[in-house]
Amino acid sequence: MKKLVFIALILFPAVILRAEGSRGTAGAQFLEFNIGTRSLGMGEAYTANTEDINGFYYNPAALATLKYPEASFFHQEHITDSRIENISAAIKIKNGYGAFGNTLFWVPSFEKTDIDGNNIGDVKFYNSATYFSYGTEIKSVMIGANIKFIYEKIDTNTYMGAGTDLGLMKSFHMYTPFDAPNRNVYLGLSIQNLGTKISDHPLPRKINIGAKFIPISWLAVHTDANQYMINRSDIYDFTYGFDESFQLKFGMEFNYLDLIFLRTGYRFNDSGTYTFGLGVNYAIRNLAFSIDASVEDNASFGYVYSINFNVKLIPKIVTVEDIAIANQYYKKGLRSYVADDIDSAIESFEKTKEFNPYHKNIDAKIDDLSELKKLKKTNEELEKQGTDF
Repeated sequence: MKKLVFIALILFPAVILRAEGSRGTAGAQFLEFNIGTRSLGMGEAYTANTEDINGFYYNPAALATLKYPEASFFHQEHITDSRIENISAAIKIKNGYGAFGNTLFWVPSFEKTDIDGNNIGDVKFYNSATYFSYGTEIKSVMIGANIKFIYEKIDTNTYMGAGTDLGLMKSFHMYTPFDAPNRNVYLGLSIQNLGTKISDHPLPRKINIGAKFIPISWLAVHTDANQYMINRSDIYDFTYGFDESFQLKFGMEFNYLDLIFLRTGYRFNDSGTYTFGLGVNYAIRNLAFSIDASVEDNASFGYVYSINFNVKLIPKIVTVEDIAIANQYYKKGLRSYVADDIDSAIESFEKTKEFNPYHKNIDAKIDDLSELKKLKKTNEELEKQGTDF
């Protein structure tokens, strides 16, 4: 029953999402460009996605699903050599994850002429948004919030503002006859760009609802509905039709052994947009790397290419070879300890931990020997002072 109530609360805004907004009257429209190559490869259907740092740009509650500290670097090419650059980082803070992100959208400067065609300087176009975010889980419901500071420079004009995003997410298990994770259904809801006006225009406010379903371990299916709301009256305008203010999105991700990923998506806008993506994961000791690329056939911009590089700090992956080397250092450390060579023993045990941090009681042995080393040093200093114990 609780699941049905939560689903109803999530899906209720879908009725509201049919409202036709006034997207063209918004300020800071660069905020409409989404971040993260993985999401772009799946048609931007990302409101209910999990375990990806870039998920907080769509729904800050996604931060609550992170398992490890993570950093991300994103690059996207647009027409006229315009670019989007983004850097993000997330770390564990108490019972959740906090994140920082900065998005930069810029266009190369171009000549400005007067009425007679004379060059009178260069036009510069530069936008940025800086995010501070946090997500956590409370009583099995994930919640999160973004605070963003916005800066725009258009020629000689400069504009600044601030906004916030709010989100929640819920997960549960739905039976499938296949091998699927315990939590294989995610529902998400987020409201984006509540805040101050930019150059006398409101931010591109938007409501998103989304779902993620994992019917089998190697497949994830995503769906999203997004509605822009610029004016307060928009939410009551029940106009039907797929214009640019209302979008449906669909995406899928196939994975092979969590190493290779294939993605595809579709955005049901006026022209329809197909997206495709590819990703590769690789781990070295306690670092997990992923490189993702995507392309979309955009009717307005042509082909848009993106690339993303992520790195996670994970528990060390210990190989059979690592265990063998660690055992050799451990035996060496024991021999040094028997020989009363405390420094060599500590050095050997630290090497043991380096190759196998899960070696039984290795931390306790290092701590005990470090304490013994301090006591011996204190005793030697006292003996030099003529104190007899």
